[in-house]
Amino acid sequence: MLKFAANISTMFVEFEYLERYAAAAKAGFKMIECHFPYDYAPNVHQELHNTPKQAVAFLQIIDLSNVRLQFDVYHCQKMVGHLEYHLRKYFHAIDHLQISGLPDRNEPDQGEINFPYIFSLLEELGYQGWIGCEYTPHGGTFE
Repeated sequence: MLKFAANISTMFVEFEYLERYAAAAKAGFKMIECHFPYDYAPNVHQELHNTPKQAVAFLQIIDLSNVRLQFDVYHCQKMVGHLEYHLRKYFHAIDHLQISGLPDRNEPDQGEINFPYIFSLLEELGYQGWIGCEYTPHGGTFE
């Protein structure tokens, strides 16, 4: 069974920041992720958008057992495509996934990525981690 986490930095933005936790729980989420404290100190955080191949090569160089790959489905498809290939090839290194629709980073039921297929692939591969819903809803998050 796939597990989904709400990214409260991009979802539930119609609520004050601290109210987003309760809103996510009300929507049925059991886990959240957020960019905090980076939302409040944007110059502190630089997000690296590497290809899965570059990220896994970096993981091999640093060789730390507690550092794993966060696989962003949106960025992989946008930068290099071939999602199934990359998910299968680097599955051993993936510990967290993030999803959103492409091209506009909105709901994952819109755009060019076939998420029902991606979700069935993740189940086939035996993915046990969380899937972060890191998208900006078109309207209110509950809708």
